[in-house]
Amino acid sequence: MKQKLGFAAIALGLLASCSEAEIIERSDSKIISFDTYIGKGSETRGVPVADFVDGNAMQVFGVTTDTKLGAGWAGTGIPGMIPEDGGSIYTKTSSNWSGNSISYWEENKFHSFFAYAPATTSNTSLFNNGIVTYTVADELANQIDFMVADPVKQDLYTTGTPSAVTFTFRHMLSQVRFKVIYKENYANNTFKLEDNVIANSVVISLNNGINNTFVKTGSVNVIGKTDTEAWNVINNTTGAVASYTVTPDNSISIPFTYYKKGVNQEESITFNGGANDHILMLMPQTTDGKLKIDLELSYRYTYTTPEDKKENIIANFITSGPQTWEANKIYTYVLVLDMVNVLDRKPIVIANPTIVGWDEDNIVEQEFPAQP
Repeated sequence: MKQKLGFAAIALGLLASCSEAEIIERSDSKIISFDTYIGKGSETRGVPVADFVDGNAMQVFGVTTDTKLGAGWAGTGIPGMIPEDGGSIYTKTSSNWSGNSISYWEENKFHSFFAYAPATTSNTSLFNNGIVTYTVADELANQIDFMVADPVKQDLYTTGTPSAVTFTFRHMLSQVRFKVIYKENYANNTFKLEDNVIANSVVISLNNGINNTFVKTGSVNVIGKTDTEAWNVINNTTGAVASYTVTPDNSISIPFTYYKKGVNQEESITFNGGANDHILMLMPQTTDGKLKIDLELSYRYTYTTPEDKKENIIANFITSGPQTWEANKIYTYVLVLDMVNVLDRKPIVIANPTIVGWDEDNIVEQEFPAQP
């Protein structure tokens, strides 16, 4: 919306979706406005965010200083964006971002801006002295694709028409996914399975570690970050969690024709949770021990009644060592089902046969005289 103020206001930008005309129309005032952009390194919730849509919101903080802000925290909070007061929430509507308060450029001052998304009204301690701290939710349904923007450190503002502030957001968490595939082609299986095996849930935990818990809280130093480097997550073991569970809205049927054919496992089933394709969003870390994955299955033999359906069968998978998850990276674990082991089948083995030799010690010889 065009501002008709005779002084400068701060404008925030998230996505590079605002047209040049819109930016120009805003810039005739000193209101601080914003545009936004999501870094497309590797997208990483529940629901991965690739772009901002109407209704999305970001938490914005701003300070002014007499010299350009360096790697240390300093400055005076910009009214409406004061860090100690929780900053300001900016919400996207069409191509515009509007805050719950209006902030303005201050002449002869350097302005620095910081943001994370999605915004929150319940925790104003996420941003403190240039450090963003975040705790991953224990339940998948409550996990989000938490993003932090690169710091925007503006040059000295004197007078004139300021441009909108443009943020570049980066995914702070690690995305963990699962796929399921059979070891062999079981389409004509001799196990007498009535139909495809059903995958009900996936539970991940740790094995052979010291505490066998996942780190779920981490911090990033926003002030010292450059535009090009990845987030350096400082892990914190406070409130560690022992396991995470992925349960889809509906159990997933695994066709017998989906089997390992080589390096390219193109016919594997993606196992995510929920109608919105929820995916585990976890704190970057090197795990405390090997990763243990329990896949719960259900199946039924053709010669049993429906009441005899085998449920809650657990297939176990354990990695060869601890796993390292980095920020803004996607990790997919392909679970290869060996149904012989899953069903605990004992195959009938035909041993190498032996042949009893001919009795050469008792050779019977008979003579037949020549006939006249």
